[in-house]
Amino acid sequence: MIRKLSLRVRLIILFVGLVLCSVLLIGSLSVYQFTSFGRFARSATHDALTRQATDLLQAGVEFDHQTVRTLLDATATDALRLSTSATTKGYFAAQTGSNQTLNRLIEKQAITAVEGLVTLCNIQADQISRKLDKALQIASYILSSRGGFDRTALRYIRHIPHPDTGASQAVVLPVLQFGFDQIGGNSAGEAPTGLVDHIGHLTGLTCILFQDMNEAGDMIAVLRAANAADGSRDIDFTIPAVMPDGSIHPGIAAVQRGDRYRGRTRMNGTWWHGAFLPVQDEESGDRVGMLFIGEEERENETIKSAILNTAIGENGYAAVMNTAGELIVHPRAELVGADVVADLHIPEFQTVLDQYRSRETGVISYQFEGQHKFLSYQYFPRWDWIVLGIGYWKEFTRAETARALLKDEMLSLFAASVKEVDGTPVPFYRRLFCLGLEGTGMDGMVFQNGEVSTQPLSVDDLLGAEAIATLKNDRHAFSGVVQSPAGDVMRVAAPVTLEGEMVGAAVIEMNWELIWGLLKDRVYGETGYAYIINEKGVLVSHPRYRIADDINLSAPEYGTLAELTQNRMQKGETGSAVYTFEGVEKYVFFMPLAVGDKPYTIAVTSPVNEFFRLNEAIAQKAEDHLKTGLSVLALSAFLLIGSGILLAFIVARMVVRPLSVVITGLVRSAQQIVQAASELNGASQELAEGASEQAASLEETSATLEEMSASTRQNADNARETNELMQTGRSVVDKAGDSVAHLMKTMNTISAAGNETTRIIRNSDEIAFQTRLLALNAAVEAARAGRAGAGFGVVAGEVGGLAGRAKDASRSAASLLEGILDQLSLSVRQTEETRKAFDDIISSTETVSHLVEEIAVASREQARSIEQLNIAVSEVDKVTQRNAATAEEASAAAGEMQFQADRMKQYVHDLGRLVHGDRKGIRNAANGNSSKLRALPFPKR
Repeated sequence: MIRKLSLRVRLIILFVGLVLCSVLLIGSLSVYQFTSFGRFARSATHDALTRQATDLLQAGVEFDHQTVRTLLDATATDALRLSTSATTKGYFAAQTGSNQTLNRLIEKQAITAVEGLVTLCNIQADQISRKLDKALQIASYILSSRGGFDRTALRYIRHIPHPDTGASQAVVLPVLQFGFDQIGGNSAGEAPTGLVDHIGHLTGLTCILFQDMNEAGDMIAVLRAANAADGSRDIDFTIPAVMPDGSIHPGIAAVQRGDRYRGRTRMNGTWWHGAFLPVQDEESGDRVGMLFIGEEERENETIKSAILNTAIGENGYAAVMNTAGELIVHPRAELVGADVVADLHIPEFQTVLDQYRSRETGVISYQFEGQHKFLSYQYFPRWDWIVLGIGYWKEFTRAETARALLKDEMLSLFAASVKEVDGTPVPFYRRLFCLGLEGTGMDGMVFQNGEVSTQPLSVDDLLGAEAIATLKNDRHAFSGVVQSPAGDVMRVAAPVTLEGEMVGAAVIEMNWELIWGLLKDRVYGETGYAYIINEKGVLVSHPRYRIADDINLSAPEYGTLAELTQNRMQKGETGSAVYTFEGVEKYVFFMPLAVGDKPYTIAVTSPVNEFFRLNEAIAQKAEDHLKTGLSVLALSAFLLIGSGILLAFIVARMVVRPLSVVITGLVRSAQQIVQAASELNGASQELAEGASEQAASLEETSATLEEMSASTRQNADNARETNELMQTGRSVVDKAGDSVAHLMKTMNTISAAGNETTRIIRNSDEIAFQTRLLALNAAVEAARAGRAGAGFGVVAGEVGGLAGRAKDASRSAASLLEGILDQLSLSVRQTEETRKAFDDIISSTETVSHLVEEIAVASREQARSIEQLNIAVSEVDKVTQRNAATAEEASAAAGEMQFQADRMKQYVHDLGRLVHGDRKGIRNAANGNSSKLRALPFPKR
């Protein structure tokens, strides 16, 4: 079927096929790359967001767990403090008739009060330590996830006051790059980068970024989160590596070693509880500064309030001094900062300062301002504090004051429990109890609604037998979250013992609703929140449900959440999961919360879709890019196909049109040569017949001499015309040879164009190679960029792969073009064979022309011999025989000429089939296109 098509159609089909194959290959590869990259981007983003969600929820649940744990521990400590205080024991002793016990507990009351304060300090110190540890984890995660710091070549100048003279001094510092933010040292009050504010928001602490000032290690503040109290961002201060007393600053020393530091530190004239984290250049690893996270010691209102509200007797109080003898906390503000030995002239305190390290607790008596007092003390090394409990001896000589003392103790404890929620002070304790066991007959002391009253209430009535059994084992008893007229509460009890036996209990009703008040401001994602379930799986803290709603998450209707609650939460596991609650798919991270012997669980949850909106946006973006790419590919394919068809028509026209002209000329020349050869053959046969007749009618020669003379003249004319015809045929054959040469030149031009196309494809191959080099360089730069360039490194790898495939496509196109050039070379060789055939025709034509010329010469000789015919009759027979032989040779030459003309006609036919496809095409080339060709000068018969 293909052989019947013309050369023009074949060329068009070939070019269009090449374009279609290239478009389909490139389009398929491009679509594959688009879809593969989209899938990869969605998958990578999904994994990263899943890790981020898990880390965020884990940090949140640990922080909330610590918040609730701290409140529970503080309540248990207060219950123990109340149960072991001298006033409580004195009240119970008075109620049971053992007034002599009160006298032995005078000193113990002060000691117990101090021990309670130290215990509270320990709890607060542990809470601060855990808070700082969590803050360090959050800060480290943020620093690592954002790519760390890079020291740039830019510089900026900071003007800070000199710590001694107050004069302004200039410091030149390098600009730091953190992610997309440049840190150039904002002045006081200027809004900084979101780094410190973000860490401060997540941790609830003050975050300050320091930068190295010099080789000595002095640090200058360059960024500070807004202060929660007044919004201050003051950074006009430095931290010297060497303190004024000659000691090395412990935080800077640790940072210089590449370690973290956590503890008390003096900064900008104020004592802080905080931690220092070294900050390094991401590329070189050199230290560029440090990050501080902490809070001012004076902001620890919990400790200050507990100390200032502690009462020992009617007018006794608690205080704190440092190991230098300076008062740090005291009810009388004018005494804060005074030296108790040098300024207040109390020499007995020197004994405390001399013995506090070897003897951490003790009691002394002293006179001050005309009053006889006693002092109990205990050293708290974690903060380098000496906690003091001071009372008046005269107040403990009256047993009737026991009830009043206990009332003051309970009022003081309640006042210390007030927490601030949404700017409003809320009491954390709803009611306080000091109750005896059933059967003792003693009245219970109850504090509620700001009043202390005596009620006939026992521990058995309030707690029950199970709690009493726990208390008798000298342990705290927790009631769990229960409903009361005042709201949801948790009762925490501690035993009261006299002479080693339990005589009652101190009970604190904790305001459980305040727990949610402290947790509700912490939102995870957009709508995530924390919740707590008890040992039965019932929600006891939740944004929408209270314990009265009896929402049991282990109930079967909650499906996967019920299984999670039963199989993991209620078994005390820590972990994460995905579940569906109220039709919303959620992430959750949970951990156990021990409430006495009851295994509660605290969890933080957030809807899944809030974490994956970025992933959905990336998926939509990838789909939009795919649609755009497909549109561009479709338009490119349309343009390439159109260009291929246009190029095919142009090339076909350039190749076929000259060939058509040559074929048309060859056909007409072959036809006329065949016609001339036929006429020459007929003339030769007539000449042979005439010679035979001459031999047969020799006897009539004389009579017909005139007639033979006329015939001879006619033969001479015919020979002349034949000679001219042969010359014309030779000219035609020469022109056909020129046409074939022109055809060869045209094919050589096409071959040269194919070579140029090959060169262009090689250039494309080189461009693909250069693209791979660029992709490799990009991958190297991405690797040097670290985690921030991980995504760009993947894209660079994909670009390199695409360049390699583009190179393979170029090679495939080059191979196809080489095949076309091979076909053109074959056509050139066939044309060369045609030219050789024309050379053979020219040679044969020259032979025939020579023979015809000889016939003409013989005819002229015959004409001259007619005049001598009468003289040489005897020679007529020889002449006649010679003429007959010559005629036969002429006939044979004419036959050979006709044979050669038929061969040329067959060659032209084959060339026509190659160009036009079938015989109809040849006829059309010979007939339809003849009007467009210049007429060839063939002679008429």
